[in-house]
Amino acid sequence: MTAALEVKNLSTRFHMVSHTVRAVDDVSFTLGENEILAIAGESGSGKSAAILSLLRLIPPPGEIDPESRVFFEGRDILGIGEKQMNGLRGKRISMIFQEPSASFNPLFTVGSQIAEVLRVHLGLSKAESARRAGEALAQVRIPNAQKRVRDFPFQLSGGMLQRSMIALALACGPRILLADEPTTALDPTTSLRILELLKEKTQGAGMSMIFVTHDLELLSGFADRIMVMYAGRIFESGPAGLMLERPLHPYTQDLLAAIPRPGVFKDSGRLYSIQGRVPAAGSRPSGCAYHPRCRLASPRCAQEEPDLVQKENSFVRCRLYV
Repeated sequence: MTAALEVKNLSTRFHMVSHTVRAVDDVSFTLGENEILAIAGESGSGKSAAILSLLRLIPPPGEIDPESRVFFEGRDILGIGEKQMNGLRGKRISMIFQEPSASFNPLFTVGSQIAEVLRVHLGLSKAESARRAGEALAQVRIPNAQKRVRDFPFQLSGGMLQRSMIALALACGPRILLADEPTTALDPTTSLRILELLKEKTQGAGMSMIFVTHDLELLSGFADRIMVMYAGRIFESGPAGLMLERPLHPYTQDLLAAIPRPGVFKDSGRLYSIQGRVPAAGSRPSGCAYHPRCRLASPRCAQEEPDLVQKENSFVRCRLYV
């Protein structure tokens, strides 16, 4: 598999007054050409921090460890200058942020903000960038796109604003798209259409994508590979179909079991839920971070953290497979 992006030992920490929070802890993975890699896990597991780190968008008091490496197009982009990095952001590596209403400036029209990206990165004229902005909105199936370019963000529905965010991210034809929970707060029908649109654009444009979600149910038939994170670390990764059918780690099994399905409540009288919570920042337990919530935990799990080991075509971090 040819790599579009190679991440090695990515670690991101937030230095607080009394302690240091390990938001991303020694994460390594490869994103293949034309591949959709999904990063899944509960809120607080480090998913968003990981992809923000790839674009060096971690604000103080956050810090990316100097030993981290992210290779893109033959160079470590964590080591290049800020001017060079700005040339990559939005052009070669683009991002759909989690909340589109907070990503658009409410004082400017949606079309003018897309046009600005085209002028900055592609050097287009004002007239040409405005025309291309309308085309970008049309490509994400926004009705009356040439009129909608003159709308302000508050004039668009949640689904249309999310499509506009996708149009903004895809405007310059990036090689890699980072999508941070782009279907959050959308109704199921709109979510499905957004996923179809993203997959279509990935396949048609020859683009690779990292898709962040807390909902494993979305990934069936969408992602090529899944990487499950917990407490800043990779707990399991492998082909999407295999992981959804035969998950190895108890945490992945619990995430799948917690998905509501027709008839489950009627048959058992209650829905399945994972006991406990994701460890609070700065209070990660010793040993395996999941052991306080794991139904299969042994005393050894509380003492030693297992390594990430290969099992068939997947990788898993669990004492059950050591």
